[in-house]
Amino acid sequence: MITARASIDQLTMETRPNPSTDTLVIPPPPDISPILTLLISNDPPEPQEEAIAHQIIETSTKRILECDELIKVLDTPTGQLNEGLASVKSRRAEYVSYIRLHKNVVGIIRRVPSDILLEIFFEIVRNGWRHDIWSVLEVCRRWRDIALDTPTLWSTFRYDEHARFNTTLSRLSRSLKYARSLPLQLSIGDYCRKVRELVFPHSKQIIHLEVSLPLKMRSTFCFPSTTALVQWDLLRSLKLRGLQIDSRQISVFQRSPLLQDVEVTTKMGSVLSHIDELALPWSQLCKFSGDRLALGYALSILQAAPMLEECDFVLASDHPHFNLPPFCHRSLSRLHIRPEDQQIAQNFLNRLILPSLKKLSVDICVLDLQIVSDFIKRSSCKLTFLSLLEAYTDLSSPSYRYPASAIHHLLSLVPNVIDLCLPFSVAFVQTTLTSIPSLVPQLRHLYLECANSDPTTAEPAIRDVALAVARGDLSTLETLILDSWDVPLSDMIYTSSDEAIYEELLDQWFDKLWEVSLAFKPRYQRCSTTPDIDLDRTLSLIESRQDIPPLYLCQDVRFVS
Repeated sequence: MITARASIDQLTMETRPNPSTDTLVIPPPPDISPILTLLISNDPPEPQEEAIAHQIIETSTKRILECDELIKVLDTPTGQLNEGLASVKSRRAEYVSYIRLHKNVVGIIRRVPSDILLEIFFEIVRNGWRHDIWSVLEVCRRWRDIALDTPTLWSTFRYDEHARFNTTLSRLSRSLKYARSLPLQLSIGDYCRKVRELVFPHSKQIIHLEVSLPLKMRSTFCFPSTTALVQWDLLRSLKLRGLQIDSRQISVFQRSPLLQDVEVTTKMGSVLSHIDELALPWSQLCKFSGDRLALGYALSILQAAPMLEECDFVLASDHPHFNLPPFCHRSLSRLHIRPEDQQIAQNFLNRLILPSLKKLSVDICVLDLQIVSDFIKRSSCKLTFLSLLEAYTDLSSPSYRYPASAIHHLLSLVPNVIDLCLPFSVAFVQTTLTSIPSLVPQLRHLYLECANSDPTTAEPAIRDVALAVARGDLSTLETLILDSWDVPLSDMIYTSSDEAIYEELLDQWFDKLWEVSLAFKPRYQRCSTTPDIDLDRTLSLIESRQDIPPLYLCQDVRFVS
């Protein structure tokens, strides 16, 4: 509470008709707060400190009312009392600021329960906000204590390429300390041997490791002086970014008894050519992703890793003397390849028999579909997912002709496919679309990529797609996604009169969902108005309108970011 008063400022006025206004007393300035330390920190108040803050707020509010009464008296049309009026307004502003500071002390943010704070802290870590978890330590003593008493928060460290070298080293060192003996997930940059010296003593704790290798210097992390002392007892997943192979073998990760998931990307212009360049426990790997692999390297991986279930290969130029007969890999269920040209795709698929394959994706512009058909027949696999988004998209070629028979033959070989991704073309709509239910009876989700089609010539075909859906020709589909050219599909499907029926209602829904989304953004939570964030009720109102055609609801994607 305010216990002392400053010297009274007196304002002597010229004689006025009302004698009560001859001498007015301006309220004294606010005292130094007895809870000053709380005003300059974010610590929560003790009960007695909270009571003091409330009493100061109450007393200061009365002072503001006194100032308001004086302002009414002094605010005359003649302007003769401007100096006194300015003094009163200044004193009033002091009390407004004084109240604001003490309201911050009793604000709910200082009393958020510890379990809720921890949920927020973990969300920060999960979303990969690199700096914010460190900012938590600087908010207040309570937040710092809660964070430091929770080792799990510090068991994940993410590399920040924009942070200064010394800052990163300091944070890495502290994270390893704060995490204590918990399993670690580390994302680091291979700056120099200091990084290695910090990480290697904790190698037995690491379950996930991502290393961004240097661009202009040799790696010190991948080539330690000795690998005998490095034990990766818990390592399950490994990512190497910017790998560049020289004459030395990378063997530091060879002793990883639990390693199953590996991802490798190379520097620009660098190609992984031989499996011996990177020594890994291949026989136990279940997932491998590699960027710019020579064909022989990719096939050697499949031979050396019989337990592989998922592969993602970017295939570089073929070795001219490479020769390997077809072989069978019985565990692989997912395969995604991005070959540089059709010849590489053919050489790769022709050497494989994959009876357990469920998901196949081939990203290459211009692909002889017979290569894929032969591979599927040879493997006798039952695909549930097939993506050939660029397989026949060379529309610029004068000799281009839509391979209708090849498409029909290929689709007849995959009756169990549930998800299908193909290039969009007018010829596809005219010759293949309505045959989809009979060719692929299990199909539920169809994605058509329109990137290389001419929007003007494709508009009639898009309308045909809408009509086919409306007629029930594609009744087995649950989802049809037409990835177009930033052209509102409503302009192609609906007339303006049809659109006017629903536009106002959709705008209302959009505004409501936008308001709900803003309620979760910190910068809007400081606003004085409280939005209605009953999302369930909003969605119920939307779902109750069943008279709007589904095609219209899907015609225009709006993002609430």
